[in-house]
Amino acid sequence: EPEQRLRHILGGFLFSGDDVRKPISVLSGGEKARVALAKLLMQRSNVLLMDEPTNHLDIASRETLGDAMSEYPGTICFITHDRALIRQVANKIIEVEKGHPMLFPGDYDSYLYRKQSKPNLASGGVFPQGKTTSNASLVVRPPQKRSDDEELRRTLTRKLRRLNIRVDEINTSLEIFSTKISKLEKKFTNPEKFTDSNQLVAAGEQYQQLKSEEQLLMDEWERLSLEAETLDGELQALSLD
Repeated sequence: EPEQRLRHILGGFLFSGDDVRKPISVLSGGEKARVALAKLLMQRSNVLLMDEPTNHLDIASRETLGDAMSEYPGTICFITHDRALIRQVANKIIEVEKGHPMLFPGDYDSYLYRKQSKPNLASGGVFPQGKTTSNASLVVRPPQKRSDDEELRRTLTRKLRRLNIRVDEINTSLEIFSTKISKLEKKFTNPEKFTDSNQLVAAGEQYQQLKSEEQLLMDEWERLSLEAETLDGELQALSLD
Protein backbone atom coordinates (compact mmCIF):
# COMPACT_ATOMS: atom_id res chain seq x y z
CA GLU A 1 0.00 0.00 0.00
CA PRO A 2 2.72 2.58 0.80
CA GLU A 3 4.25 2.12 -2.67
CA GLN A 4 0.84 2.39 -4.34
CA ARG A 5 0.12 5.59 -2.42
CA LEU A 6 3.53 6.96 -3.36
CA ARG A 7 2.98 6.13 -7.04
CA HIS A 8 -0.47 7.72 -6.90
CA ILE A 9 0.96 10.95 -5.51
CA LEU A 10 3.89 10.97 -7.95
CA GLY A 11 1.50 10.27 -10.81
CA GLY A 12 -0.46 13.33 -9.77
CA PHE A 13 2.74 15.34 -10.17
CA LEU A 14 3.28 13.90 -13.69
CA PHE A 15 5.81 11.19 -12.77
CA SER A 16 4.80 7.89 -14.36
CA GLY A 17 6.36 4.55 -15.27
CA ASP A 18 10.12 4.37 -14.76
CA ASP A 19 10.24 8.10 -13.99
CA VAL A 20 9.43 7.34 -10.36
CA ARG A 21 12.81 5.60 -9.97
CA LYS A 22 14.96 8.32 -11.51
CA PRO A 23 17.63 9.74 -9.19
CA ILE A 24 17.04 13.34 -8.14
CA SER A 25 20.35 14.37 -9.69
CA VAL A 26 19.10 13.80 -13.26
CA LEU A 27 15.82 15.72 -12.85
CA SER A 28 15.23 19.16 -14.30
CA GLY A 29 14.60 22.18 -12.09
CA GLY A 30 10.84 21.96 -12.61
CA GLU A 31 10.82 18.23 -11.85
CA LYS A 32 12.79 18.78 -8.64
CA ALA A 33 10.25 21.41 -7.60
CA ARG A 34 7.40 18.94 -8.20
CA VAL A 35 9.20 16.28 -6.14
CA ALA A 36 9.69 18.74 -3.28
CA LEU A 37 6.00 19.65 -3.30
CA ALA A 38 4.94 15.99 -3.43
CA LYS A 39 7.25 15.24 -0.49
CA LEU A 40 5.81 18.17 1.45
CA LEU A 41 2.22 17.05 0.91
CA MET A 42 3.04 13.49 2.01
CA GLN A 43 4.15 14.65 5.44
CA ARG A 44 1.73 14.01 8.27
CA SER A 45 1.76 17.60 9.49
CA ASN A 46 -1.60 19.22 10.19
CA VAL A 47 -0.45 22.70 9.11
CA LEU A 48 1.48 23.75 6.00
CA LEU A 49 2.94 27.21 5.33
CA MET A 50 3.64 27.82 1.64
CA ASP A 51 5.18 30.86 -0.06
CA GLU A 52 4.36 31.18 -3.79
CA PRO A 53 4.08 27.39 -4.26
CA THR A 54 3.30 27.57 -7.99
CA ASN A 55 6.42 29.53 -8.93
CA HIS A 56 8.42 27.80 -11.72
CA LEU A 57 5.62 25.27 -12.38
CA ASP A 58 3.86 24.82 -15.71
CA ILE A 59 0.06 25.04 -15.87
CA ALA A 60 -0.52 21.29 -15.65
CA SER A 61 1.72 21.04 -12.58
CA ARG A 62 -0.09 23.99 -10.99
CA GLU A 63 -3.41 22.23 -11.42
CA THR A 64 -1.96 19.05 -9.94
CA LEU A 65 -0.64 20.97 -6.96
CA GLY A 66 -4.02 22.67 -6.53
CA ASP A 67 -5.78 19.30 -6.52
CA ALA A 68 -3.35 17.95 -3.91
CA MET A 69 -3.76 21.05 -1.74
CA SER A 70 -7.55 20.78 -1.99
CA GLU A 71 -7.40 17.17 -0.78
CA TYR A 72 -4.94 17.92 2.04
CA PRO A 73 -6.68 17.04 5.34
CA GLY A 74 -4.98 19.73 7.42
CA THR A 75 -4.74 23.51 7.27
CA ILE A 76 -2.73 25.31 4.60
CA CYS A 77 -1.73 28.95 4.86
CA PHE A 78 -0.21 30.10 1.58
CA ILE A 79 0.93 33.33 -0.02
CA THR A 80 0.51 33.59 -3.77
CA HIS A 81 -0.15 35.88 -6.71
CA ASP A 82 -1.67 32.93 -8.60
CA ARG A 83 -5.38 33.77 -8.74
CA ALA A 84 -6.22 30.40 -10.29
CA LEU A 85 -4.71 28.62 -7.26
CA ILE A 86 -6.59 30.91 -4.87
CA ARG A 87 -9.87 30.13 -6.63
CA GLN A 88 -9.15 26.41 -6.58
CA VAL A 89 -8.03 26.04 -2.96
CA ALA A 90 -8.80 28.96 -0.66
CA ASN A 91 -11.86 29.09 1.59
CA LYS A 92 -10.69 32.16 3.50
CA ILE A 93 -8.80 35.20 2.23
CA ILE A 94 -6.52 37.35 4.37
CA GLU A 95 -5.74 40.72 2.80
CA VAL A 96 -2.83 42.71 4.20
CA GLU A 97 -3.06 46.42 3.51
CA LYS A 98 -0.69 48.96 5.06
CA GLY A 99 0.49 46.32 7.51
CA HIS A 100 -3.00 45.44 8.74
CA PRO A 101 -4.48 41.98 8.02
CA MET A 102 -8.17 41.59 7.30
CA LEU A 103 -9.96 38.24 7.10
CA PHE A 104 -12.62 37.55 4.47
CA PRO A 105 -14.55 34.29 5.01
CA GLY A 106 -15.40 32.50 1.79
CA ASP A 107 -13.61 31.86 -1.49
CA TYR A 108 -11.82 34.26 -3.82
CA ASP A 109 -14.89 35.17 -5.84
CA SER A 110 -16.76 36.02 -2.64
CA TYR A 111 -13.83 38.22 -1.66
CA LEU A 112 -13.89 40.01 -5.03
CA TYR A 113 -17.64 40.45 -4.83
CA ARG A 114 -17.37 42.08 -1.43
CA LYS A 115 -14.51 44.30 -2.54
CA GLN A 116 -16.44 45.47 -5.59
CA SER A 117 -19.76 45.95 -3.82
CA LYS A 118 -18.21 47.47 -0.68
CA PRO A 119 -15.18 49.49 -1.79
CA ASN A 120 -14.57 50.86 1.70
CA LEU A 121 -14.67 47.34 3.21
CA ALA A 122 -17.24 48.60 5.68
CA SER A 123 -19.22 45.38 5.51
CA GLY A 124 -16.80 42.94 3.98
CA GLY A 125 -14.14 41.70 6.33
CA VAL A 126 -13.22 40.76 9.85
CA PHE A 127 -10.90 43.31 11.43
CA PRO A 128 -7.73 42.29 13.29
CA GLN A 129 -8.90 43.69 16.63
CA GLY A 130 -11.68 41.12 16.65
CA LYS A 131 -14.42 43.57 15.72
CA THR A 132 -16.68 42.29 13.00
CA THR A 133 -19.24 44.01 10.88
CA SER A 134 -22.86 42.97 10.76
CA ASN A 135 -22.29 41.16 7.46
CA ALA A 136 -19.01 39.48 8.40
CA SER A 137 -20.48 35.98 8.23
CA LEU A 138 -22.34 36.61 4.99
CA VAL A 139 -21.83 33.82 2.46
CA VAL A 140 -21.81 35.24 -1.04
CA ARG A 141 -22.49 32.86 -3.86
CA PRO A 142 -19.96 33.35 -6.67
CA PRO A 143 -21.34 34.54 -10.01
CA GLN A 144 -22.32 31.67 -12.32
CA LYS A 145 -19.83 32.79 -14.96
CA ARG A 146 -17.00 32.14 -12.54
CA SER A 147 -18.30 28.63 -11.86
CA ASP A 148 -18.48 27.94 -15.59
CA ASP A 149 -14.98 29.33 -16.13
CA GLU A 150 -13.62 27.25 -13.27
CA GLU A 151 -15.13 24.06 -14.67
CA LEU A 152 -13.76 24.86 -18.13
CA ARG A 153 -10.32 25.55 -16.66
CA ARG A 154 -10.31 22.22 -14.83
CA THR A 155 -11.38 20.38 -17.99
CA LEU A 156 -8.71 22.05 -20.11
CA THR A 157 -6.04 21.41 -17.48
CA ARG A 158 -6.90 17.72 -17.27
CA LYS A 159 -6.62 17.48 -21.06
CA LEU A 160 -3.30 19.33 -20.99
CA ARG A 161 -1.99 17.05 -18.27
CA ARG A 162 -2.85 13.94 -20.30
CA LEU A 163 -1.24 15.45 -23.40
CA ASN A 164 1.96 16.25 -21.51
CA ILE A 165 2.14 12.73 -20.11
CA ARG A 166 1.74 11.27 -23.61
CA VAL A 167 4.35 13.67 -25.03
CA ASP A 168 6.80 12.52 -22.34
CA GLU A 169 6.09 8.90 -23.24
CA ILE A 170 6.71 9.65 -26.92
CA ASN A 171 10.00 11.37 -26.10
CA THR A 172 11.13 8.27 -24.21
CA SER A 173 10.10 6.01 -27.11
CA LEU A 174 11.89 8.24 -29.63
CA GLU A 175 15.11 7.94 -27.63
CA ILE A 176 14.81 4.14 -27.75
CA PHE A 177 14.12 4.17 -31.50
CA SER A 178 17.03 6.53 -32.09
CA THR A 179 19.39 4.18 -30.24
CA LYS A 180 18.23 1.13 -32.20
CA ILE A 181 18.45 2.96 -35.54
CA SER A 182 21.96 4.23 -34.76
CA LYS A 183 23.14 0.70 -33.96
CA LEU A 184 21.79 -0.60 -37.27
CA GLU A 185 23.36 2.26 -39.21
CA LYS A 186 26.72 1.43 -37.66
CA LYS A 187 26.30 -2.20 -38.71
CA PHE A 188 25.54 -1.12 -42.27
CA THR A 189 28.91 0.66 -42.40
CA ASN A 190 30.60 -2.68 -41.62
CA PRO A 191 29.19 -5.26 -44.06
CA GLU A 192 31.47 -7.95 -42.63
CA LYS A 193 29.20 -8.05 -39.57
CA PHE A 194 26.59 -9.79 -41.73
CA THR A 195 27.45 -13.45 -42.36
CA ASP A 196 25.09 -13.77 -45.32
CA SER A 197 22.75 -11.76 -47.52
CA ASN A 198 19.67 -12.91 -45.61
CA GLN A 199 20.91 -11.15 -42.47
CA LEU A 200 21.53 -8.00 -44.46
CA VAL A 201 18.03 -8.09 -45.94
CA ALA A 202 16.48 -8.72 -42.51
CA ALA A 203 18.45 -5.83 -41.02
CA GLY A 204 17.31 -3.58 -43.86
CA GLU A 205 13.67 -4.50 -43.26
CA GLN A 206 14.08 -3.91 -39.53
CA TYR A 207 15.65 -0.55 -40.25
CA GLN A 208 12.77 0.53 -42.50
CA GLN A 209 10.25 -0.64 -39.89
CA LEU A 210 11.98 1.33 -37.14
CA LYS A 211 12.16 4.46 -39.30
CA SER A 212 8.49 4.13 -40.18
CA GLU A 213 7.43 3.76 -36.54
CA GLU A 214 9.74 6.60 -35.54
CA GLN A 215 8.08 8.87 -38.11
CA LEU A 216 4.62 7.97 -36.80
CA LEU A 217 5.73 8.91 -33.28
CA MET A 218 7.23 12.17 -34.50
CA ASP A 219 3.99 13.03 -36.30
CA GLU A 220 2.01 12.29 -33.14
CA TRP A 221 4.47 14.33 -31.06
CA GLU A 222 4.05 17.32 -33.37
CA ARG A 223 0.25 17.05 -33.34
CA LEU A 224 0.03 16.72 -29.55
CA SER A 225 2.52 19.54 -29.01
CA LEU A 226 0.35 21.86 -31.10
CA GLU A 227 -2.74 20.77 -29.15
CA ALA A 228 -0.92 21.38 -25.87
CA GLU A 229 0.16 24.83 -27.04
CA THR A 230 -3.45 25.68 -27.94
CA LEU A 231 -4.76 24.45 -24.58
CA ASP A 232 -2.05 26.36 -22.76
CA GLY A 233 -3.11 29.55 -24.55
CA GLU A 234 -6.77 28.98 -23.63
CA LEU A 235 -5.81 28.43 -19.99
CA GLN A 236 -3.70 31.58 -19.96
CA ALA A 237 -6.65 33.53 -21.33
CA LEU A 238 -8.94 32.16 -18.61
CA SER A 239 -6.41 33.07 -15.92
CA LEU A 240 -6.45 36.68 -17.12
CA ASP A 241 -10.24 36.99 -16.81
